[in-house]
Amino acid sequence: MKVSGLALAAVGTAVVLILLGGAAFGGNPEQPAPSGNPTGLPQAGQKPTVIPGSQALFGGGWYRRGGTAGLLVDPVNPTALEARRLKGATRFVPGVITVVKKLVPSSDGGRFNLMIDGIVLATEVGDAGSTGPVGLASGSHVISDIAVDPANQADYASSVACTSGGELVAAGPGPNLVVILEPGEQMNCVVSNLRRPGEVVVANRVRDGLEGRFHFSGTLDGEFDLLTGSSRTFRLPPGNYRATQEVVAGVFSVDSIECSDSNDAAGRSTVTKQSALVSLQSGEVVTCIFANSGSGLLPAVAGSAKISAAAGCVAEGKPLVSVSGAGISEVSFYIGDKLIGRVAEPSTAGNFELRYSIGRLEVGRTPIVAKVSFGKTGTPPERTLTTAVFRCPSSTEPDFVG
Repeated sequence: MKVSGLALAAVGTAVVLILLGGAAFGGNPEQPAPSGNPTGLPQAGQKPTVIPGSQALFGGGWYRRGGTAGLLVDPVNPTALEARRLKGATRFVPGVITVVKKLVPSSDGGRFNLMIDGIVLATEVGDAGSTGPVGLASGSHVISDIAVDPANQADYASSVACTSGGELVAAGPGPNLVVILEPGEQMNCVVSNLRRPGEVVVANRVRDGLEGRFHFSGTLDGEFDLLTGSSRTFRLPPGNYRATQEVVAGVFSVDSIECSDSNDAAGRSTVTKQSALVSLQSGEVVTCIFANSGSGLLPAVAGSAKISAAAGCVAEGKPLVSVSGAGISEVSFYIGDKLIGRVAEPSTAGNFELRYSIGRLEVGRTPIVAKVSFGKTGTPPERTLTTAVFRCPSSTEPDFVG
């Protein structure tokens, strides 16, 4: 690679040596390298051409020439070296920087060019890609990277961290970082690109005001429940995710599912009767609303009733489910088609509580249906609510017998 004002050279067999800002090593960059010497560096007995004010390699060391105008055409030998020393040349030792790419996740398909001082030294690298060790003059240098199409820099949270001798010497957010390199220092810099996560919001709505608990499964984060009118947010890397609502037979039905990215040409979500398959892009927020209504068995009801269940693992002796509201005359509780309790009087503060031995429950999640009678104040006089409780496994809990 040929860049104006820049010469690359091999130091030993593993280090590329670069000095920027108009400096040239061992030859005029406007002239071709001597035949048989592709690096362009002078060799013993040769008469190198050196641009005034630049540095040249002599006798295995680097020397900075001190202020003499014109071209140097002296052969490379100890005598010439000593002459330059006497004229104010000073010996210096380059440092070394190695830049490594880190992608999160490591399988991410984005590709980047790694740069030092704006010069590309590694092209289209993925996770663990590297410039290799690069020899540089001491002083300040800029470590950076740039995304290669079709990758987009804005899709990543970038940062750079550099260590020297096992200690952190410089770090900062963004794809650029200025470091100070000391003579002879060996610095390692890691340019990290974290694919920005997106968000999936699953929300529940019930059109006719009925209260209930709705169970979801899929690939967002295992199984979860939502109460009427509630939502849950998931922060996830880009990808496809499915959310499926369980329909409670005879109680609720899914009227529609609407996702906010329905017009997204880059990857829109798709919906079926009970599921949403979300196509999540980097940094995107997709909201999917599951709109429900009571089934045809449940016409509109005057009056109010709300159901709530015990949070977490149910405990013996505590109410499993409570129904509260205005004008309630009786509440019947069911598991499946089996009546497990009927409460005709409020227990406390207008709550109709179901107390039930947890030994009768299966381990895991159990749906419970409450049929609420409103007596003369309801039109019609009954409303059906649903919720669920969870029994945790316990080695000390006796099983119910009888």
